[in-house]
Amino acid sequence: MPNRFQTVHFHVAEEKPESLKAVGSRSPALRGVGRKAASDKPEVSFNSDEAAARFFLSKAFDRDVRSVVRGLTAPGRVELVPDMRLLGVQEVPQASTRMVRFEQTRSKIPIFGSLAVVELDQNRELVSVNADVAEVQGVSPIPYISIRQALETVAGKIGAPMSGR
Repeated sequence: MPNRFQTVHFHVAEEKPESLKAVGSRSPALRGVGRKAASDKPEVSFNSDEAAARFFLSKAFDRDVRSVVRGLTAPGRVELVPDMRLLGVQEVPQASTRMVRFEQTRSKIPIFGSLAVVELDQNRELVSVNADVAEVQGVSPIPYISIRQALETVAGKIGAPMSGR
């Protein structure tokens, strides 16, 4: 069965107040304008960009109706989106935001082509979530060929020479 990617897109500027509340965010129009009303405060504060991004990613995945996406929240585990491995954080000075990037894993093995990007503002509030996550079925985490055999197979498929042949 072929692997299928599911796309998740959530941008605070495009969402209704009830959707924003569901992911623990608030409207960009209300950010930094006067005193915050008690209902406008984020539900939690974060000590790192990764913690904030994992929180918002888990909330965005949890509200998705597709089981593949919802399953990444791992409700039976303590960690937030444990099958998403942090790739890094990138500053975007022009927008005064940071992009926190993750890749999907299965049994700690990276899923090629998967990517989740959570954009945070300077206060670690959500700007957007964009993700491509895969439905992976019938793939064992235990290798049945050697690394050398795998490299030879890939090299043969793309017509690349193998060094040390």
